[in-house]
Amino acid sequence: MTNPADRFSAAVASQYRVERELGQGGMATVYLAHDIRHDRKVAIKVLREDLAASMGSARFLREIQIAAQLQHPNILPLLDSGDTDGFLYYVMPFISGQSLRERLGRDGELPVHEAVRLLVEVVDALAHAHQHGVVHRDVKPDNVMLSGRHALVADFGVAKAISEATGRNTVTTLGVAVGTPAYMSPEQAAADPHIDHRSDIYAVGVMAYEMLTGHPPFHGTTPQQVLAAHVTEVPDSVAKRRPAISPQLEQVVMRCLAKRPSDRFQTAEDLLQQVEALATPSTGITPTQTRPVTAWSEPVRGRRWLVPVALVGIVLAGIAVWKVMPKAPDAVAPVSRTQATTTGTAEVGALSPDGQRVAYSERECDGEFRCTVGLVIQDIGGVGRMRAVSGIAGIYEIGWSPDARRVHFLATSADGRYGTFVVPALGGEAPRFLGPVDIRFFGSGDSMVVANMSEPGNVRFTVNSAADERIGDTIPVRLPTTLVRSMWQVSPDGLQLAVAVTPHSGLRYLQLWNREGGLLDSMALAHEEEPIGFSPTGNLVLVIRDTANADLATIIERKVSASGKVARTPRTILPAQAISDPRVSQGGITYLAGPVALTLYAGSRNREFSPEFTMRQVTSTTANLGVLLSGDGTSLVVTRRPRGDIRRTMTQVSLFPFDAGPERSLGAGIRGAVSQSRTVAADSVVFVHEDAGRLRLTQFDLATGGTRDLGTMPDTTAMDAMEVLRDGSIAWYVPGDTSGTIRVRHPSGAIRLITTPNVYPTLLEDSQFGDGILGWGWNRSRGDSAIVFHVPPGGSAGRRILQLGVESLHGLRWATGGLIELVVGETRYTSALYRLDPSTGSHTRIGTIPLVDIDAVSFSRDGLRMSLRTVEARRDIWIAKVFSSGR
Repeated sequence: MTNPADRFSAAVASQYRVERELGQGGMATVYLAHDIRHDRKVAIKVLREDLAASMGSARFLREIQIAAQLQHPNILPLLDSGDTDGFLYYVMPFISGQSLRERLGRDGELPVHEAVRLLVEVVDALAHAHQHGVVHRDVKPDNVMLSGRHALVADFGVAKAISEATGRNTVTTLGVAVGTPAYMSPEQAAADPHIDHRSDIYAVGVMAYEMLTGHPPFHGTTPQQVLAAHVTEVPDSVAKRRPAISPQLEQVVMRCLAKRPSDRFQTAEDLLQQVEALATPSTGITPTQTRPVTAWSEPVRGRRWLVPVALVGIVLAGIAVWKVMPKAPDAVAPVSRTQATTTGTAEVGALSPDGQRVAYSERECDGEFRCTVGLVIQDIGGVGRMRAVSGIAGIYEIGWSPDARRVHFLATSADGRYGTFVVPALGGEAPRFLGPVDIRFFGSGDSMVVANMSEPGNVRFTVNSAADERIGDTIPVRLPTTLVRSMWQVSPDGLQLAVAVTPHSGLRYLQLWNREGGLLDSMALAHEEEPIGFSPTGNLVLVIRDTANADLATIIERKVSASGKVARTPRTILPAQAISDPRVSQGGITYLAGPVALTLYAGSRNREFSPEFTMRQVTSTTANLGVLLSGDGTSLVVTRRPRGDIRRTMTQVSLFPFDAGPERSLGAGIRGAVSQSRTVAADSVVFVHEDAGRLRLTQFDLATGGTRDLGTMPDTTAMDAMEVLRDGSIAWYVPGDTSGTIRVRHPSGAIRLITTPNVYPTLLEDSQFGDGILGWGWNRSRGDSAIVFHVPPGGSAGRRILQLGVESLHGLRWATGGLIELVVGETRYTSALYRLDPSTGSHTRIGTIPLVDIDAVSFSRDGLRMSLRTVEARRDIWIAKVFSSGR
C-alpha cells in the first residue's frame, strides 16, 4: 500500500472512515471523513509527509493542543489531532459551505456591508485567540470558511507549529510558505524572529482590502516580488479602487496595512471596536449620536410565550367592561433617539433606570452549530462591557431593579430550569434562580411582584433583601383564575397591576387591578395592542402593531388617574417605526432595530432520519420570503413579498430547481396574500388573500402559473397553520380562538371542527400514507411546552402524542413505518432532528442540523430532501426619550 491516501485511511480506520479528498494546499491535504464514534462528518487535514518528518510529532501536537483550547463562535474548533504511521493530522468539523477564497474567486469584490460584517467576525475571533496567547500567523481568505452568513476562522496554531519546527518564518527549505506571501506582514516577509499578534492585524488589512476591491494590495510574478512589496511599497488607497466606501472604513483598512507594527492597531480588540461601529446601519457614526431609525424589524419567531400562566384567570362572569374601543391618538411630539449598542448582536434588552447602562442578550455559537445565550451589561457611550452570564439556553425578558443594583431575566437555563434569574449588575456572582416565576421590581429596589407561572392565581408582593436573599413581608393578591392569556405590568409605586386579558369570548381587554384584587378599570383592546409597562409618572404605555404591516409598531401612552381610571384617548409617543421588542424604563423606550435577512437553503441526504445533510444556499433577501418543497423534491417553490402594507403588495411566486439552475418566475403573483398552504398538493399552492374585506382562497398552478378561485372563507379574521389535505379540504386555525379548534373546509363548502388536546395549533401536516393529520402547537396551560398531536382520518378530535419542553418546532412529517420525523428548535438558534413513534410516544434525538437561525422547514415526500429558511437579524438597541410629566 504505497498510496498516501490509502495508507492514511487504513491508519485511522478505527476512528474515521475517509470518504474522499476535498483539496490540497502547500502543506497539507484535506479529506472528508466520517467520525465513527460521534456519527458526524469531519474534515481531516493531513500534513505533507516530508514536512511531518522535519517537524516531529511532539512539537506539532504541543502547538495544536494550545490552539484546541480556543472556544469562540467564529473559530472553527479543533476536534482531534494525532500521529499515526508517520502522518501528522488534525480534525475539524466539516463545513458544507465555501471558503472566503472561493467566494472572492467567484464574485470578486463583496458588497461593503457584507465585507464589514465578515470583518467583524474574523477580528472578533482573532481578538479571542490573542487574549489566550495564540497568534494565527496565516490569516487569509483560504482559512476563513463561510457557513451560512457567518465566518469561521480555521487553522489556528498550525503556522506556528510549522515555523517552530523548521526554524523559519517565511518560505522554508522544504518549499512550504509559513504564511502566504500575499497576506504576510512586512516583519514576516523580512524573516523577523519576533512576530507577534500585530502581524495578524496586518493580514486582516490585506484581506479587507481584497474583499472591498477584489484584489490584494500587492502583486508580483514571483513570491519574492510580493514579499518585497510588503516591505517597501505603499499600497493604493482603498478609495482609489472603490470610491464608494466611507472615509472611516478607508482609514481602518489603511491603518491595518501600516509597515511598522507600532503604527497599526495595537490589539485586535481595538480594531474590533472600530469595525463594529462600521457594521451598524449608520456605517460608522458614533453610537451615541442621535439619528432616525430606518431599519427593519425581525419577524415574530421562537417560543410564543403565554406569560405568565400564574395570572391566568382575572376575568369573571358579570364583570362590568367598558366596551369602548380606543380613540385615535393625538399629535406626535418630536422624539430624540439614541443608538445604545453597535455590535448588531443584541436580542433582548433593557435600559438601567439611571440611563447609564444597558443589559442585553446575545448568542454564543460553536463550530458545530450549538448555540447558547449570554447576558451582557454595557455602558452607554463608553467602553465598559461585561458578560455577566454565559451558557443560557434562552433569555426572553430582561429587567433592572429600580436602584440599578440587580438585573433579572426570564430564561431557560442549560439544565432546563425555566423561570427568573437574578445577577448583580456589577457581576462577580453566579445567577440566582428564583424559581418558575415572573417578576417586576418596584419602589426603591427591595420590593417586587412575583407571579408563579405553574400555580394559577399565585401572585404576591414581596420585600426582598438583596444582602442576604431573605424574603420579608409578603402580600398575596387575590385574583380570579378563569383567564386564558395575560400580559402584565406593575406601576412604579407598586399599587396597580395592568393586565391584557383574553377570556374565552376571544375579545381582549386592558384591565387595572389593585393589590387587594379589586378591578379598577377595564377597556376593550385592539387585537394588536399590548401593554409594555408604566411610564415613570404612572401612565400606561402600550405598543400597537400595524394590521397591514406587522413590521411597523407605534408606541402610545394612556394617562391613569389617581383612582385608577385609564384614559380612552391615547397620546402617541413614538410614531410607526420598524422596531421590535419595545421596553419601558425610566430613561425612555428601548427597542431593537436592524436589518433582517431571510435565506433559503436546499438540504439533501442519503437516507431517512439521517442528520448528515449536504447544504446549498439558494437565495437570500430582505423581503418576506416563503418556501415550499414540491412533493417529488425536484423544485423549490419560493414566494417573495416586499415589506409593507400587505393589502397593497404583490407576492411573487418562483420555482428554483432543487439541484441547481436558474429561477423561473410564475405569473403576475398574488396581491394581498396573508397566508399560504404549508405543502404542495397536486402541484399547486393555495393562497389566502384579502379581497373586498373577505379572505379569498386562490389555487396557484405551479406548471402554468394559472390561478383558480376557490371561493371565500367563512372566517374574515387571519388564518394560521393552514394546510391543504389529500382530499382537497383546507384545514386552518383562527389566531385568537382560545379553544384551539381546527376548522376543515371540504371542497363542497361543508365545514367540520376538530378539537385539539389543549393546544394553540401552529403546524399541520397531512399524511401521504393516509394516516391522518399531524399537528403541533403550544400548550394552552403552559407556555413553556409544545404538544404534538394526531387526528385520525375523518376524526373530530386530536390525540396528544408527545409533550416537549422546546423552543419551537419548525417542521414535521409522516415517515415510512408509521414513524414521525420532527425538526425541533432546541434553542432559539440550534435545531435538531427527532424520531417519534406515535404508538408509544417514545422519541429519539437523531442529530443537529448544520445551520443556525432556522425558522421553517419543508420535506419532500421521501424525506431525502428538505428546504430550510433561516432568519438572521443584525439588531442593536436604541433609546427613545418620550415621556411627558404629570398624570
